[in-house]
Amino acid sequence: MRDYETTLYSLSAAKEVRAVVRCGLTAEDLAEAELEWQPVRNEIVQQLLGKGMSDEEIPVHFQNSHWNWIRKAGYLQWLAYAPFGIECSGKIQG
Repeated sequence: MRDYETTLYSLSAAKEVRAVVRCGLTAEDLAEAELEWQPVRNEIVQQLLGKGMSDEEIPVHFQNSHWNWIRKAGYLQWLAYAPFGIECSGKIQG
């Protein structure tokens, strides 16, 4: 599989930035993404709880195991599963 260059709009930089749609991610890529993003998701959940939101009010995508990328690595052997991600600034974004 090949990768595709594209651009994303960076809110923090207020400009378009270079990105790559990476096709055929490996188990290592998924583990790296999970290690990068799990603490971010956890921090957001804690902030929302601290603002008085209940577990039911917090968007499910912050708490759902659906976002556990390490667990998803087990699906890589399936022919119908084609993992891809967007890489920006050297990191898989999702």
